[in-house]
Amino acid sequence: MQISEALKKATKILYQKIESPRKESEKILLSTLKKDLTFLILNEDFKLTQEEIDIFFKKVARRASGEPLEYITNQVSFYSKIFFIDYGALIPRPETEILVDFAFQEILKLSPKNQIQILEIGIGSGALSISLAEKLENANLDFKIIGIDISQNALKIAKKNIDNFNYSSKIQILQSDLFQNLHSQFFDLIISNPPYISENLKGKLQKELEFEPEIALFSGNDGAELFRRLLKEFFNRPEKILICEMGFDQKKIIQDEVCKLANTDYQLIFYQDLANLDRGFILKKKINS
Repeated sequence: MQISEALKKATKILYQKIESPRKESEKILLSTLKKDLTFLILNEDFKLTQEEIDIFFKKVARRASGEPLEYITNQVSFYSKIFFIDYGALIPRPETEILVDFAFQEILKLSPKNQIQILEIGIGSGALSISLAEKLENANLDFKIIGIDISQNALKIAKKNIDNFNYSSKIQILQSDLFQNLHSQFFDLIISNPPYISENLKGKLQKELEFEPEIALFSGNDGAELFRRLLKEFFNRPEKILICEMGFDQKKIIQDEVCKLANTDYQLIFYQDLANLDRGFILKKKINS
């Protein structure tokens, strides 16, 4: 079977099941052959081996069943870079790139005497921390990032990406439930893309989400259980800046929780995504210390 024939058959299998059957068929074949798009364009008549055909159509069947393309190809694009991804880590979404931008802007406002210390809560694949690290490095800033996650599987994936991008000296990973294993460490900035979907929506969302780790998606009946824990601990710690992604309908929950827990003056700013939906917040303590 030639490449052109394989792609035509795969596109037909995926037709009406996904939005871009031809494009995704190409990506699946590229991951199978470990080639780039130029190879496909220039070699439509290239004959596939039987093993390549079998592997390709098994992957196509997985996509037809609703499995995310990213898990099938073990690749995800984030902030113009390609990261390794697999079961056990949340697939990074484009809207989370906004969090990277705001975190970088806040860091530029800091005047630390020493190395900038950053904490990511729920590092997952490591895409957020690595993208932020690259921006900081390009700005010639001295920094250290600690990425924590409760999931050992996620930490393994994060480590693979950190090693792939040569940031092992700048990004340290640690298994921890929030601040549990951080002891007396202090951070100039805390960032997080925590789980924020209501558990009541399990089984009612798009099929692709069923393949992602529940611990990275769901958080209590209203999706804000982890936010409550995080905010409570934040107001009992010395850190001054917390930047989080959130659900588009959670603004009032966050406002009420911050108002209830705050033990100092604060500034709470919400930011929107490209669809103008509330997507995250920047919380700053106003304390002179």
